Amino acid sequence: MTVPQNENLITSIYATDAEMAELVELFVDELPDRIAAFAEALEAEHWETVRTISHQLKGAAPGYGFESVGEAAGKVERLVIDHASVDQTNEAARSFIALCGRVAKA
Repeated sequence: MTVPQNENLITSIYATDAEMAELVELFVDELPDRIAAFAEALEAEHWETVRTISHQLKGAAPGYGFESVGEAAGKVERLVIDHASVDQTNEAARSFIALCGRVAKA
């Protein structure tokens, strides 16, 4: 599948690394399911699940070359841990979801 050329897409810093390409592809392929689970937990206000998924992606995303995704996940995690307002947490979570929607294989 070819990804349309769009300056808003986010590609891994490892996109051209032959040794990492398969791993990056796997991460990108699994991301929609993780984000769907995240969005479902957010909608239901299951904060521990929101925190857990955020924490996992905060750590994993940079390892696959998606630093901005890791940073956004970390922000959501911190807001949940700090018991920030629902509005503030939802705003950061929606930004995180939108960012993840821009992730592309290459």
